[in-house]
Amino acid sequence: MNITSNVEFIKEKANLFRGEIRTFEKALENVEMIIAIAKQEVSEAAELVITKARQQEKQLLESLEITRRKRIERINSAKQQLESLVKQMNQAAEVAENLVQISSGLDIIQNKKTLRQTFEELRRVEVPKHRQTTFVKFTAVSQQNFKLGSLQVTGKPANAAKSTLKGLDQAFQAGVSAEFILCPKTYGGEIIPGAYSIEVKINGDKLPTCPMTVQVKERELVVVGELKLKFFPGDRLKGLYGIAVNTKGEIALIDYFGHCVYIFDKYGNCLRKVGSKGSEAGQFDYPNGISFLNDNEVLIADRGNNRLQKLNIQTGTVVKSFGKCVKRKGELNSPAEVTVDDEERIVVTERGNNRIQVTSKDGESIFTFGEKAPGKLNRPNCCIPCKAMFLVSNEGNHCIKTFDQSGTFLYEFGTQGSQDGRFESPHGLLVDSSNNLLVCDFGNHRVQQFSLDGRFTGKSITRLPTPTAITTAPDGRILVTSFDEKKVYTLK
Repeated sequence: MNITSNVEFIKEKANLFRGEIRTFEKALENVEMIIAIAKQEVSEAAELVITKARQQEKQLLESLEITRRKRIERINSAKQQLESLVKQMNQAAEVAENLVQISSGLDIIQNKKTLRQTFEELRRVEVPKHRQTTFVKFTAVSQQNFKLGSLQVTGKPANAAKSTLKGLDQAFQAGVSAEFILCPKTYGGEIIPGAYSIEVKINGDKLPTCPMTVQVKERELVVVGELKLKFFPGDRLKGLYGIAVNTKGEIALIDYFGHCVYIFDKYGNCLRKVGSKGSEAGQFDYPNGISFLNDNEVLIADRGNNRLQKLNIQTGTVVKSFGKCVKRKGELNSPAEVTVDDEERIVVTERGNNRIQVTSKDGESIFTFGEKAPGKLNRPNCCIPCKAMFLVSNEGNHCIKTFDQSGTFLYEFGTQGSQDGRFESPHGLLVDSSNNLLVCDFGNHRVQQFSLDGRFTGKSITRLPTPTAITTAPDGRILVTSFDEKKVYTLK
């Protein structure tokens, strides 16, 4: 009995130890998780420092470039003034010499007074001296004590009741991501690092600052610059229209009046120019829209030729062409824009037929819509697929019309005008990563932002001349073409 009793006791103690072993295993998992999170935070801190350094580099270089241009302009202006004075002096000397050498004494006497005045004026002119020396010196910030951050190891638990949230006093914009900073504190009040499981409750236990109320204002889209495009010698844009960007950052631009397509790399260097005015394969007649099928092929809405052309941007050759100028299904009439949906179907905006046509990737018609009331279209400019819907910019009625994935009309928003939420000839459309609908408000010289159900949520705050097409680059930049300015602007 004594032995049996000891066996049971040992077994129970072994079970307790096994429980402790499981606790150690859980602790090992927590250590791995905490260290992994700390590593990620270190990497993110480094990336942030690098990003800020690049931003400062850009600002400093831009400032130096402005200084260089201003100084060169002043020097050139002073140089031109001197050249003008030298020219006047030489002319006066030449007139006087000719008068002495070939004229009579009477002519000399008659012109003596005029010559004397000219010489006196020129004698009084002092030789200007260039004293505008430019001194520029860059002083780097000391990096001796540079740190990304610090690491601390502690065993003290966090106290949710003493923790706070920061960042709630900033101005938030509709459709733009915001950041809240949680500052967890121990019972003693000090802030400690670590991994935390955070739960916010509305009707139960909660942090002191939850639920929170923040003010969200309309988004302000800012024009932050323009693409520096480097064309082939002698080339220039005549009428910029459509734009598309592939996953490599390569940019395709439509020159409407130039009847051609330009391909640029992500740095703005022109790689290829394709097309001229005509109806043969590889020629265009007032091309409008463009969209990438993949990184190597684009679809072009060849409006004047009533067709689509599939172009290989690497070789500059036309892979396929389809369309005729008729109203029946499967044919095209003045295609203004072309896009590709998630099912690889081609969506064509037919301005001439006042409809949208959906085809297979080989150009075989699947269905059309927008030809009948209540969603009847009037001079549509662009159609994009989004979340089982089609969004159409309808220039004739100055509004945006929405249809379901089968082409059934759902609703519309917008009327003609210049107030927020109204349009003057809406053109290009884009749905960004936050599901904001961006509309090129062509006649009002701006880009407006809406929720997908048509609520106005923001706009560009600086004048954007005749915006026509809009897209995003792989790095998140919003690119907008300006028809009048023949430029590609970058929005933020």
